[in-house]
Amino acid sequence: MHNQTNTVNSAFLTYSKVHQHGQTDFTFHPSQELLEVPISTPFTFAFQENSVMLAEDKNGWWNPLGGHIENSETWIEALKREALEEAGVIISDIVIVGYILAKNSSHPKYPELSQLPITYSKIDTIVSDWTPLETHQRQLCNDQECVTLLSERDAVSYTHLPKAL
Repeated sequence: MHNQTNTVNSAFLTYSKVHQHGQTDFTFHPSQELLEVPISTPFTFAFQENSVMLAEDKNGWWNPLGGHIENSETWIEALKREALEEAGVIISDIVIVGYILAKNSSHPKYPELSQLPITYSKIDTIVSDWTPLETHQRQLCNDQECVTLLSERDAVSYTHLPKAL
């Protein structure tokens, strides 16, 4: 369990994403509880023993599993659905390890303040006949491979801010 938390903590730094509507600042907060603010997108680091499942999206970026919540879905239901869609895995034992607080300056699609739950989970089943729809491929990787793949994504898509805001 210690290695799982280290992977999550090292994968998310404080960063800012500039978009056509302005800027959104994201900060990871280790916590076993969520805030009383809207949830936009849950993510999980799905583990099978000491390996983490990541999915490569259509932009070529590797990500933990997760995505947007559909109408009438809880965030946990969304997380399970996204894990199956993005990587063909059935997950259980979802544990909150923190959240990313998103401060949105002006994007009309998102509230001014929202959170993205960050979890780890257990892979119960890897579906052998899974067909990628939203992603290109899936990969089980060790902690270092996971951090490397996520760091490559962040270097391309985000401007890093100092760790403390």
